[in-house]
Amino acid sequence: MNVNINKKVVLIGSGIMALLFFLAIYYPNFLCQEPNDVSCSSFYEYFWMYTVLFVPVFIFSFITYFLQEKTFLVWRKFTFWWIVVIFLIVFILPGYSRNSLIVNSKETFVWFSIGAYIFFSSVLIIYKSIKLRGKK
Repeated sequence: MNVNINKKVVLIGSGIMALLFFLAIYYPNFLCQEPNDVSCSSFYEYFWMYTVLFVPVFIFSFITYFLQEKTFLVWRKFTFWWIVVIFLIVFILPGYSRNSLIVNSKETFVWFSIGAYIFFSSVLIIYKSIKLRGKK
């Protein structure tokens, strides 16, 4: 598959997921017809946690779209594994805990993982771009 097609697929896919996140945040009834329903609020919570991860992915896919293909490929591989690991950890983590200092460990972990993803993606992109500078 052509690398430019890969770039477009990642950019469009992460953009759609980021858009779903913003729709879910600003229009909660977008997902739930009955917002007070327990099963719907549980689904909404998981949907929110999984889609918020794609906002920084979309931003970085836009940035790497204009960089060299090798930089994009390294970043894409890192992002794929990061998303898979984060999804699994969020799935395994317990939900709300009343007796803990951290009330919602899933939400806290998601926010820390977003910060870590932004840091490591930035370092990876800068490092790879500097390493490949002048090479074609």
